[in-house]
Amino acid sequence: MKIRIIFFIMVAAASVFGAREREKNLNPMLQKVEKCLQGVLEQLGDEVLIEYGDSSESLTIKYRTRKFIVHSASKIGKFSEDAHETIGPDFDGFMLNIYLQDAGIVNQAETPQTIRQPYWRTDLDVTQIAGTSKQIYWGLSYWSRADEKILSSIRKTIWELEGSVGKYRALPQRVDDNLLPMRKGDELTGLFRRSMKDLSPYMLDIDGGQSIALRGDILEDIPDGTRIWISGELHSFFYDNSSDPTPALASQWHIFMNVEMYEEITKPYEIPKRN
Repeated sequence: MKIRIIFFIMVAAASVFGAREREKNLNPMLQKVEKCLQGVLEQLGDEVLIEYGDSSESLTIKYRTRKFIVHSASKIGKFSEDAHETIGPDFDGFMLNIYLQDAGIVNQAETPQTIRQPYWRTDLDVTQIAGTSKQIYWGLSYWSRADEKILSSIRKTIWELEGSVGKYRALPQRVDDNLLPMRKGDELTGLFRRSMKDLSPYMLDIDGGQSIALRGDILEDIPDGTRIWISGELHSFFYDNSSDPTPALASQWHIFMNVEMYEEITKPYEIPKRN
């Protein structure tokens, strides 16, 4: 019995020492990202699991995840005959994978984009960390019943790591003296997109071609890919980034619609009937 107790104490001490050594080796840049997300994660209670990769260059945040058996698809859409086990979000959970990189690295996957997978979808994006020479390549995976307000808060928090660029993208109702009102009552139809790398947090792929940036609190809960009719007011402002030595976006005129009304539609160019 005495030998077993001594062995248990030695293992416990080694585990604590290992945890402390691991904590010392955590990447401070990723720790900063985790700290920024704490305000959002605290709303979810103790179901959140935070894991750092062995290489100290990656961070994974899991909430209500489970094991899946999946058949991977090739680039041409053909599914593999061999299935493999993987971890992914349950119908009401999410998983956030973050990889730290040198700024300017171009990844194989185009960003930003939303990938539809068999059991969930994943938003892919790259965010430069303001004032540093680093960027994070991140993927937010979720499915049908995930809390969209939590997902939006996660995206907004990550975007704000870009400094002024991220704040432009994350605050759809930002008021600025440089805003130039154009016309009221403009109408458009198309596919709604979120998680776009732009000065506004939403986009509309307009029926017939082209796209336009969107802002407006009423858009916050619309699922990505929804076909909508919108009406609102067009604005523009000049985004001056000439003083930033490592700009994430170049100085430019930014045109967007501040959306006042929207309705979901079923086909292109559909205009909702009014009484």
